[in-house]
Amino acid sequence: NIWSLPNYLSCLSPNLLTNCSFLAEYDVQYARAIIDYCRSYRREIIDCRRNCYMDCPPCLNVPKNCSTQMIFDIFYRILPKNLNARPIYINGYLPIFTSSGYRSQGFYDGTIERYLNLQNSLRNFSMQHRKFVLKVKKFIVYHRYKQKLVRLEMPLITDVFLGLSMDIKRDILYDGAKRDSLLACGAAFSVFLIVFLYSLNIFYCITVAFVLFASVLSALAIYSLFTVDFPLLNLVIFVLLLAIGSDDAFVLLNSFPTDITSRNIHKCLSHTASAMLLTSSSTAVPFFTNILSSVVVF
Repeated sequence: NIWSLPNYLSCLSPNLLTNCSFLAEYDVQYARAIIDYCRSYRREIIDCRRNCYMDCPPCLNVPKNCSTQMIFDIFYRILPKNLNARPIYINGYLPIFTSSGYRSQGFYDGTIERYLNLQNSLRNFSMQHRKFVLKVKKFIVYHRYKQKLVRLEMPLITDVFLGLSMDIKRDILYDGAKRDSLLACGAAFSVFLIVFLYSLNIFYCITVAFVLFASVLSALAIYSLFTVDFPLLNLVIFVLLLAIGSDDAFVLLNSFPTDITSRNIHKCLSHTASAMLLTSSSTAVPFFTNILSSVVVF
């Protein structure tokens, strides 16, 4: 495990220790002296290196031996904010990378099933061992003080597992999205079949399909101007475009005149254009109002 306090103490030692199993009392005291010296610059160190990942410049107003990535990791990831608190809680990390982390290193054995098994194992272990919890718990104690009930919150002294980030949510949703895409294709085929049976015109059916396909490409082009991220939940837009476009196709076909003249065409388009605008706007406006929402969609 890289992010563990013993490993960092061994790295800070002047004895060039290979790992934390060779730590001695002198090494711990030496590392403690460095941490005590740099703790007064904790805020400056974190502000300087929080958004820097490679080739970070030296931090201003911070001593040189405190302006390293190792010192930043100690204060930002390992040690608590208040080092004078008792008891003191130290962050520890499981020696497990995320799914994308393993793939970036060329390891593809970390399947989704293995991550789910690990998650279930941690949950079962937590249920069997009371001193290992998956979230912060507190004892709620009611103490009678001067004839009044006072509610005290006492932290549970135990191993607290605060978070589990395996980076597999997108992979799990991706499998479901692939299955749902087959349903979307079936729905599209059903819509085009109904349009053909209603119109009995293969050219009109092909035209409707082309317009719907062009609307999807146009929506993706406009979306790409704002961000390159594409949450899987956005796949539902394809079904919505299919539904809205097919409704307009039926409205246009139902109002199309049998006697094709310029006057009848103008009258038909005047009626259907306003109806199409109303039906499309009633669906588009709620989606545009979500721009003001602060909810992040994954």
